[in-house]
Amino acid sequence: TAVGFAAFMVGFAGYATGLAFIVCAILKPFMPDQVGLWIGPSGFVLGFTTPSPHNTELLGWWLIPTGFAMGASFFLGTTAFLRWMLRFAPRASRRVASVA
Repeated sequence: TAVGFAAFMVGFAGYATGLAFIVCAILKPFMPDQVGLWIGPSGFVLGFTTPSPHNTELLGWWLIPTGFAMGASFFLGTTAFLRWMLRFAPRASRRVASVA
């Protein structure tokens, strides 16, 4: 259904964003010059990038606590939203019982 597809898309985007924040927070101490939240001519980049004079890192070492906090927030927020969206999904057990 359309509700199921919308729930899938929201869930995929929310969980992927949360995972990206957490992975960046974990990898920042190991690759500090390549991992971060960057802004440059092509826009925002969260993750890995080659250092360039045209890119500016926005968070620096603050990426670690911010990444963990934002990652957890995206996971919790996405889960809460998907649970709320399940109210609007048709129940399979009702359809099976009505057909039988």
